Amino acid sequence: MDSKLAAVCLFRALAVSASFKTTIVSAHRADSSQIVFSGIVIWLSVSADNTFSSLHFPKSIFSQLQYGIFTGVFGLIDGAIGFAALCSSAIPWVAVVVADALAAVFFVSCGSKLAALMSECMNKYDVCAQLRGAGYSDLCTKIEADAAVLFLGFMVLVLLVVLTFLRRDRATPTATI
Repeated sequence: MDSKLAAVCLFRALAVSASFKTTIVSAHRADSSQIVFSGIVIWLSVSADNTFSSLHFPKSIFSQLQYGIFTGVFGLIDGAIGFAALCSSAIPWVAVVVADALAAVFFVSCGSKLAALMSECMNKYDVCAQLRGAGYSDLCTKIEADAAVLFLGFMVLVLLVVLTFLRRDRATPTATI
């Protein structure tokens, strides 16, 4: 993914997050963004993983793509928990914050490790040139896009943690005497 496209994606994500009117609407949009990012991570990781499994390259990228699949599935589950918490007060806000924070850790660790591995493999093995020569020219782009989407998902999850803290007072029922 070239830097111009990454900058446009980042700008759009920030523009969407800046346009939120209320915290509840923001949380719905952020949860849906998290689910979309998680789905994209799963799709990119699976498609790159299927291609990499048939090639003879460092297994560290292969295992990191599998971790990306796990991260995407965890993000989908976390998004479902977030939607359920917005619709019902049965789920405590602390559980939502913990799940979002854990998902954020997964997203940032997977994205940074994937970016570091791709950088190392490009410098050490010149993997992308070998892949282009073998007819797999889009594989490096998919992996770079996967890392970028993981970082965008991390930013959305940080936003969700902040929104949950802002919304926590409205989520707790008040006792009337």
